[in-house]
Amino acid sequence: MSRTKGAGEDSLPAGANALVERLNRFGLEGELLRQSLAHRSYCAEKPGQPSNERLELLGDAVVGLVITDHLYHSFPDLTEGDLARVKAQVVSTPTLAPVAAELGLGEAILLGKGEESSGGREKTSILADTLEAVIGAVYLASGYAGAADSCSACSAITLERSQPKLASATRRTACRSWQLRCTSTRRRT
Repeated sequence: MSRTKGAGEDSLPAGANALVERLNRFGLEGELLRQSLAHRSYCAEKPGQPSNERLELLGDAVVGLVITDHLYHSFPDLTEGDLARVKAQVVSTPTLAPVAAELGLGEAILLGKGEESSGGREKTSILADTLEAVIGAVYLASGYAGAADSCSACSAITLERSQPKLASATRRTACRSWQLRCTSTRRRT
């Protein structure tokens, strides 16, 4: 994969240019951007380069909060259990990885030679983890508002994919509500 020079970076993959432009609007650039894209396999070959794992942890929490906030306000009739199940599906590797791919993140990830040769740019776990790391870095650069804004496109895509789960959760809530009403009506008679 060809590399492109950037401010403060040795080089980023050439495919990173479009992503870098999009992330610059959130103040994400330089070493923080580079770290968010640095997979541990790359860091093993580049001593001193921090990996994106800590940012991934932070990003996971930020994505979880943004998605939970959206679900809480958008679906007031869902129970806590239903909200938790939908959130767990939305904030998961199988859901986040295709979003990362659609955003072009695979082309921008810094990978070690072995991971590169084994198709690491298309591995779901690497894509999802890197998306979380990037969102964690946006949070550090722009705060919650910037991170929430960066998650808006992601949440729209992930929630659209989760509609069957939401519909199922809404049906379960409606059934429980109906059962409770029926039970309480029977007790009064």
